[in-house]
Amino acid sequence: MTTPQAAAARRVSYQLDTLWDFDYEPTHQDLQALYETAKKNQWNGSTAIDWGRPIGK
Repeated sequence: MTTPQAAAARRVSYQLDTLWDFDYEPTHQDLQALYETAKKNQWNGSTAIDWGRPIGK
């Protein structure tokens, strides 16, 4: 059984401000290079799998 004191001990109050920034334009060349490298090295199911091969045979 939870007592009112125990419930109050678990209560957390906070204030949070959120800023949504949808400006995705790269501003630093190093970050742009990192992003391009990540895109190139990412696993891609469209090209990494031979979709012409029969499944289960």
